[in-house]
This record gives sequence, structure tokens and C-alpha cells, in this order.
Amino acid sequence: MTTNPAADVPPQAQLFQLGAGGAVSKAIGIIAELGVADFLAKGESSTADLAGACGAQPLALERVLRLLATVDVVRSAGPGRYALGPLGQLLRSDSPTSMRSMMRMITGPLMRGIAQAEISVRTGRPAFDEVLGAPFFEYLAAHEDDGLVFSEAMTDLGRSFNMAVLDAYDFSGITTLVDVGAGHGWLVSSVLQKYPVMRGILFDQPHIAEIGRKTLAEADLLDRCEAVGGDFFAEVPAGGDAYILSWIIHDWDEPRALTLLENCRRAMGPDGLLLLCEFVLPEGNEPHLGKVLDFWIMSCLEGRERTEAEYRDLLARAGFTLERVVPSATPMCVIEARPTR
Repeated sequence: MTTNPAADVPPQAQLFQLGAGGAVSKAIGIIAELGVADFLAKGESSTADLAGACGAQPLALERVLRLLATVDVVRSAGPGRYALGPLGQLLRSDSPTSMRSMMRMITGPLMRGIAQAEISVRTGRPAFDEVLGAPFFEYLAAHEDDGLVFSEAMTDLGRSFNMAVLDAYDFSGITTLVDVGAGHGWLVSSVLQKYPVMRGILFDQPHIAEIGRKTLAEADLLDRCEAVGGDFFAEVPAGGDAYILSWIIHDWDEPRALTLLENCRRAMGPDGLLLLCEFVLPEGNEPHLGKVLDFWIMSCLEGRERTEAEYRDLLARAGFTLERVVPSATPMCVIEARPTR
């Protein structure tokens, strides 16, 4: 067998492959939506059996699987038969590191905005608003199924990326941790389980906080963590010596990001600690997942990904001094800041 390194591939073919890459993304979203990985988790299967189990047309499904076999999502196990590949394991619903909901989200609601991203480039505004008729979070609130997929996708990310944060950052010395925009509560509950003398406050919109309360109950943490509902653009709970926001600031435009950070500043004491879990973009031409995510955000939201220098400037305008950026084994970093004295 011979191989063709990228350097030997004609530039026209290289560019075509880059331009056609959206087909792979959509194919992953299709098998995530159909639950193919859950069926293949039982062992290799014929395309015909898979199609019958998940409600697909056999030949069409075969063509999708043939494409995904080239990127290790599935693997050919003989003519018309497939098994899960290494990446396909992450599409299983029962995987502790499942990314199924995330793949459903980025090839569903997010893709609808990305497909018209030229609107964002021309106007500087999210294409999603024009294409779907409402801003992203308003749309999710009005469309329960898509909203549920989004919430589950954030839980996927919590397991996949915030676990690395737990390994990389030392939370010792924090008495009460307030998780602002906590979602279903995976992060704060994981921190409290690792640090058994710490207390916590889970804070999000009232209906999300109720879901988070169930997470706390399942982890037997209701005696150490309170679930509070509210609007973080109005105020955040006082009483914490540390405030953590995981993948929150990048969602919002500059004025609202500053309002949220200033609310955290007012809620904490002069010796308080602010922790932002975010991607931090490298300077220059280095490939980075955050640069891909920034394109999605441009198309669907009003926020942005930032470099360390840009976070330093944003935090300074909100009354904080950036002290350090702690990397993790994933692109997620912990940006540590304290009130400026």
C-alpha cells in the first residue's frame, strides 16, 4: 500500500477537501441523531440491520458510513458491515465522555446559522438571528427540543473539558465556590466531590437551576450546595470567596460581558477570586480549536473567543487584574483574576 502525504497532493485537491469538509461534519451529526453508535456498541453489524434499527434507508446509510470510515468514526468490517471506530465511541449515549449531544447541536441549530455566515461577515451581526428569526438563546427557549440538545451538549462539554480543568487547577483554599451560569451543575458538583470541605452555590436561570438541583441531589450534595435561580445580568449571589464561569463570557458581546463581570466584582469581597474557564487563542497562525469555535460564535452569538491580551484588557475594564492562565490537557484554560486594588 502506498500513502500520499499532503505535500504530494495537488493544491487543487487540498483546497477541495478543505471546502468539502462540512460533509464530514454533517455525516457525524446524522449518525449522532440516529443513535448509530448505540447500536454498534453491541458489536459489528450489517448496514441493513443498522438501517432497520435506526429508521434509515440502507444504501444511503452505507454511503454515510463509508465516508465516516475514512476518519475513524466507524470502521469497515467487511462488505456492507461496520463496527465502531475510536472516535465513534464518543457518540455512544452511555459513554462517560460522550459527545453525542454536542455533535447533534453543532450540526443542528448551530449549523443553520453557520450555513449563512456570510451575513455575519457582511454585517458583524449573528446570522442565526436572521435565519432563525430570533437570537440564539431566545430561540432555544422557544424550541424545547433544540434547547434540550443544547443543555445536554453543555453537559457533554463539562465532562470532556472541565474534567481536564479539575486535573489542572488546584481549588484548595476556596471556602465557597459560586458557579455562575452553572447549567446542569456538572462542574460545581465535580469540584465539591473532589474537595469535601468546600461549599457551593449553583446559579443559573430558575428553570435551569431546578435541573441543577437534581444533579446535586444525585451527587448527595444538597447539604453543601444551594441551587439559586436568577438573571446574572441583574446580579449574582453574594457570599462566595470564588466565582467560576465556564464557557460563559465568550457567549456575550462586550457590554454584556462587562456587566456580568462587574456583577461578579460587586458580589465578592476585596480578596475574592474570579475563575474563567475558556479557550485562550494563541497568536499567529497556530491551529487551535478555539479559532473554529470563534467562527461558530460569530455566526450564532454576539460573543467571541479571545487571546490572553484581550482577556487581560476585558478584565481590567471590569475591575479585575489577570494573574495567570492555567492550561489543561484540552484547549480549555483557567483564567485566574482578582479585584484590582
